[in-house]
Amino acid sequence: MKIKIALFLTFIALPVVAWASPGTSICLASSLVGKKVPSAVSLRASNSFSQQQVLALAKMVDIALLRVEEQLWQTDADPEILFLDGSKVFGLFGYNNYGSSHTLPHKTCLLIGTKGTNIDVIAHEFVHADIANRLGYWQNLWFPSWLNEGIAMQVDTRNRYDASALNGVDPDYVKAITGSQFYRGELEQVVKNYAASKSVIKSWIEKNGVPPLLKLLQGDQAKLSESL
Repeated sequence: MKIKIALFLTFIALPVVAWASPGTSICLASSLVGKKVPSAVSLRASNSFSQQQVLALAKMVDIALLRVEEQLWQTDADPEILFLDGSKVFGLFGYNNYGSSHTLPHKTCLLIGTKGTNIDVIAHEFVHADIANRLGYWQNLWFPSWLNEGIAMQVDTRNRYDASALNGVDPDYVKAITGSQFYRGELEQVVKNYAASKSVIKSWIEKNGVPPLLKLLQGDQAKLSESL
């Protein structure tokens, strides 16, 4: 029976995962990506990065983490952060060339691409990792995308996601968007979704503060959604 399960995972399940979520596949094989970077956190970088570049990336991570702790809370997560240098990893798996967070039952990986080597993206993705760590794997799967992104956007200062992107539209519309629909549509609409989620959470924090947000996040997520 165990052999049959192993065969199923090898020849059916894993290829399906690789096709459906290349980022997850990269995370599964993260120990094979590039080279390990000496750092207080778990960092790996593609082999093409010079020593000077690697040191700059490690410093950038430190600054990004400090931003998260100053603007939100002390983080508990310890994700593997992978700095990548091309459009594909292992010549097979494409990924978001800015940044993305991928959570497995035993770990979370942050994939930072060539367009995401900045403090905004790194801090943003680290918040996702911290949320996943606090919620746990299964709860994180069902955590509303707009809410997850809205919290992460509090440490992301990129101008394209400012309130001006809403063009006067009430940001509360984003609360009705479920699951992966948040990321679908034309680029302009996706940017607007991010801007809306950022605006909703920012307004909530201004009214209630960060500690209550963290308390609800760690406790009853249903109450958190209701309060928003």
